[in-house]
Amino acid sequence: MKATEYCIKTQDDAASFEKLLDQYCIEHNNIIRWPLMKLGDAYSVLKRNGRDSRCFSAYLDLYLQNIALQKDVTIIVEEINREYQSGTDEGFFAERMNRYIAASNTAHRIRAMWDKLMGFTVLLHWSDRYDEFCKSNSRIKAYGKIAESWIITHGISLSPDSEQWNSSWSEEICKIKDCVEFISNNFRTAEAHYVGRLWKWAFAIQRDEDDPFVELIKAANDLGDHFRKISTIISLSDAYTR
Repeated sequence: MKATEYCIKTQDDAASFEKLLDQYCIEHNNIIRWPLMKLGDAYSVLKRNGRDSRCFSAYLDLYLQNIALQKDVTIIVEEINREYQSGTDEGFFAERMNRYIAASNTAHRIRAMWDKLMGFTVLLHWSDRYDEFCKSNSRIKAYGKIAESWIITHGISLSPDSEQWNSSWSEEICKIKDCVEFISNNFRTAEAHYVGRLWKWAFAIQRDEDDPFVELIKAANDLGDHFRKISTIISLSDAYTR
């Protein structure tokens, strides 16, 4: 498909775009985002010679996906709080429908963002294997294979703590796998392929301790824990390639 594409061509363009995003977040329920490297700074690092040309676009995609996710998460949190405070009757009404829509968006987006995060990491460290990653039937398996083979054959020597760094990579692979399986098994697979579960929960009062919407927020926070590492990964990668 041929379509006109918006382009950010300079570091100043990236910084100006971020200012507009900041204003958008303020005007739309004061969306709170996870802390990330500023777009202008990221542009400076990711557009450096020797980087894969897709790195900044992949980072900006994650940046925008984060805002979209947090907008839906805000709706879910507001409805959780309202439900617990008011004990509203079960059934259909606007707030419940808004929660259903936001939760469905969130389930799909979290799963997609894990693939995007893994893809960005592959682009940053092993760009020659990015196409292999994208074409794989299971991206989580492909990511683990790529990262683990690199650890075994190369490791990293950024500091005297290289052994700890390599160990943290292995732990991260396991954590991502657990998070992907959780969101897929409990939310995304049913919504995407089978009879969805979210509508059954969205119009009922959640009375037990396994509130699925609280669990969905926890799944988003798991993603956020990894998302916060992106800036560090970029900075360390920048130092390593200088």
